[in-house]
Amino acid sequence: MKKILIVSAAVFLAATLAVGCSSDEDTAPTTTSATDTTTPPILTFSDPATPIAVVPGQEFAIKVPSNASTGFTWSITGTPDPAVVSVVDAEGNVEAAPNGNGAVGTGGSTIFTFKAVASGTTTVTMTYARPSDPAANPEVTTFTVNVS
Repeated sequence: MKKILIVSAAVFLAATLAVGCSSDEDTAPTTTSATDTTTPPILTFSDPATPIAVVPGQEFAIKVPSNASTGFTWSITGTPDPAVVSVVDAEGNVEAAPNGNGAVGTGGSTIFTFKAVASGTTTVTMTYARPSDPAANPEVTTFTVNVS
């Protein structure tokens, strides 16, 4: 009986050591080399008085203040020259204000995404209007985009 217990303990110890020494690729740290290419962060612009400067191939966003509880929504009403800038997200992504705690009536912003195609200058015109009330005074703003 003692011999079986010693053999069992030896087998258990050998199995434990073998598992402890094995490599698990899922938990191995990853490394990147200097030749890795990563997507640059999307630049976000919100001041129409300052021209947007981007390079060909770069995605960028235009962020405008909004408040969905008012019935007003932003739309792109002056499409940029497609040879210079393409529209990635024409619907816009609505986000709550960081200090608004998501309360009803709290303002926030709408973010539209674009991609610079080739060198040139174009404009993006956006309108903040209430679709259900065409007589309401819409807000119109224009951003200038320089791709070089």
